[in-house]
Amino acid sequence: MKNFKYITFLLFAIAAFTLGSCKKETTDPPTPVDPFENLTYIGETQAVGAGAIAKIYAEEALFVGYNRIYVALYDSANPQTQLTDGHVTFNPMMDMGMMQHSCPFEDPSTTVEPNTKAFKGSIVFIMPTTPTGSWTLNVNVHNHAINKMGVASLAINVVEKAEPKLISFVSDFDSKKLFVTLIEPTEPKVGINDITFGIYEKQSMMSFPAVDGYMMEMEPEMPSMGHGSPNNVNPVSKGNGMYTGAVNFTMTGYWKINLDFKTSSGDTIKLDQFFDVTFQ
Repeated sequence: MKNFKYITFLLFAIAAFTLGSCKKETTDPPTPVDPFENLTYIGETQAVGAGAIAKIYAEEALFVGYNRIYVALYDSANPQTQLTDGHVTFNPMMDMGMMQHSCPFEDPSTTVEPNTKAFKGSIVFIMPTTPTGSWTLNVNVHNHAINKMGVASLAINVVEKAEPKLISFVSDFDSKKLFVTLIEPTEPKVGINDITFGIYEKQSMMSFPAVDGYMMEMEPEMPSMGHGSPNNVNPVSKGNGMYTGAVNFTMTGYWKINLDFKTSSGDTIKLDQFFDVTFQ
């Protein structure tokens, strides 16, 4: 009898554990991951004519300098359905009343990003939003599902960072108006950091193509400590206006990244330009 009671108790315990486990599996479904949780929502608007809603995201609030932009398209008749078969192009515009101008930008790829299913491009804003000047991001949308095209226009706010990420100057060599933006590192650390700059030329109020083939000489310094750093690598042209190298921050604090620009044959374009970088 004693053994019978023990076996009955054991079977009951196993059954209770099994039922509990099954119940947990059916009542605790995995929490869906928001693919945009690490991005900053900028706004959304209808792409009139394309049957689509364009939602705009960036890696942080829009600022003067290089911004990576993500455009997620949704079916305007069924807003829960994301559209991935299509393509988009940018046309950012600054309206200053008596004049308008655009800025450098790179249209998104024709294929969507794996995680967000959004179209990714970039825009280099060359001035902030002001009381006398406002930015509008126009996104041209081709919805391949219905083979219709439309434009999504969104008023956006662009700020100037405390440590500017964009400098501009006129070339001493050929009088071209140039814009240079510091793209990376976005999160500097002590040690060797990859560093990336973008260079663009103002050809007209609406045309700002990327510039390749320049030479850059870079010398970081820490003014408060009176020293520089070893093992830096001058940025070199990689195409599409991108220049990549390496900068060595040997300690936290304020650094000044000094830059000289020259043509491929060594003629001086501009000397003594710099970016400020402070991190803790």
